[in-house]
Amino acid sequence: MAYLDALISHDASDVPFAPDCTRVEAGIQTGYSGPQLTHDLDTGPQYQLVQRIYDVHMSEAGPIVTARYRLDSGIAGQRLVTVAITETFDIPNGSIHRIVADIVPISLS
Repeated sequence: MAYLDALISHDASDVPFAPDCTRVEAGIQTGYSGPQLTHDLDTGPQYQLVQRIYDVHMSEAGPIVTARYRLDSGIAGQRLVTVAITETFDIPNGSIHRIVADIVPISLS
């Protein structure tokens, strides 16, 4: 999935966000439009800390795609935290219209 690739590459040019795409993380809206989400993935400091993604499991139910994975985050090559992430993507017509993310820290360095 292009979105997960962009978390690591910081290049969201291939992520098919709808113009009015929203993102909600832990009940708080963190994304308000496709262009803003693209900009955040490309340059946002919260994404610059992503070191790796692994244990990726994807499932589909119609237009809903769910990604479950682990993500290591840190600075200067030092892992600071590993989190378990579940993100649900609403993709009704080939573009992402809504993302809902649940993030749970599972270990600290």
